[in-house]
Amino acid sequence: MSTETENRSKKTKKENPGNGNLLGRYILIAFFFFIWAVGVVYFLAKNSLVDSSKWVERENSMRKPKIVEPVRGDILARDGSILATNEICYDVAIHYRQIAKDSTFIANVPAFAEKMAEYFPERTKQEWMDTILAPFREPVKSKRRKYFPLIKGMNHDIYQEFLKFPIIDCGYGKPFRYRCQTGISISSRYRRMYPCGNMARRSIGKVGQMDTTDLKKTGKGIECKDRLFGLYGLEGALDSLLYGTQGKKYPTAGTRGIQYWTNIEPVNGYNVKSTIDITLQDLLDTSLLDELEVQERKPQKAIAMLMDVKTGDLLAVSNYDYSNGKYIEAMNNAFESKYDPGSLLKTLTLIIALEDKLIPNINTPIPVTPIMGQSHSYFNTSSATASDIIMKSSNPG
Repeated sequence: MSTETENRSKKTKKENPGNGNLLGRYILIAFFFFIWAVGVVYFLAKNSLVDSSKWVERENSMRKPKIVEPVRGDILARDGSILATNEICYDVAIHYRQIAKDSTFIANVPAFAEKMAEYFPERTKQEWMDTILAPFREPVKSKRRKYFPLIKGMNHDIYQEFLKFPIIDCGYGKPFRYRCQTGISISSRYRRMYPCGNMARRSIGKVGQMDTTDLKKTGKGIECKDRLFGLYGLEGALDSLLYGTQGKKYPTAGTRGIQYWTNIEPVNGYNVKSTIDITLQDLLDTSLLDELEVQERKPQKAIAMLMDVKTGDLLAVSNYDYSNGKYIEAMNNAFESKYDPGSLLKTLTLIIALEDKLIPNINTPIPVTPIMGQSHSYFNTSSATASDIIMKSSNPG
């Protein structure tokens, strides 16, 4: 009986040779789970107690709101014509590491480059191809260039055509079904535009960024370093009205990662209607420049202002500086010059005297006496007419 039992035991061991090591395997598995559990407890305690401040700081940085820029207000002329406004434009970039299929992208680059050369002729088709395909020379995808700005400031009309370009046009039957697979991103932004060009450029003004030094001088915080400010002219003088109020958007965890939702809506800037008359401004610019061109002795600065006498409205302002043999509108001397407008006051004084009948008419001789050491060297006689005094800008007169 015992012999039969022993034979059966031997037979079982031959059929299941690993049964004797089961206990050792269980012990090994339990050991690994024990080590894993100890690691979990260790890192849980480390992150919750030791490094808690670091993780809280990181969470706060990720939850920091972003600024939502308001739309800057327009500057209008006297008749409502636009002098300064905003134009939506688009920036296009290629993210080479996000391209789903390199072979599909490369195969469609020639057709894409052909359209690029047609709408953006600053480069030929071959140059566009060389530029776009250059990062693919690196065989390792993780070492390629991450980001390449393809186009900046594309206007809306060209943008509508750009959406039909090969690679960009996605969907069923297209090389790529979704835009995210192409690695190409398109972002929109507003830029300031001036439909009247250089006309009244110094009076209307310009927007731009300020450096840290200028921000401190104006009392603006460093958080405004990316903001566009009015630098001079109406843009600068009325910057707070034109700019509006910033909004804020806060991060929210979503199914596709962190997304931003606008909690505080921005308040767009006011539209400002000026007293500038476009027709008169054009005539004043042209007349002043024509007069300067025929002058033998070129004045270094020339200023002309046109006002409505009844209301005091400033209808046109023209400024020219002589630089490098030509006249340019470099500074708004009518408002920014630090020199006293003495000659202008002389003219106004005589005009008031004529209106109040202190001088019968502009051709009436007026006695002229030297004053404050200044002689009447322009004339040989002791009298002069108001017309001559204005023409010669005589101080004693």
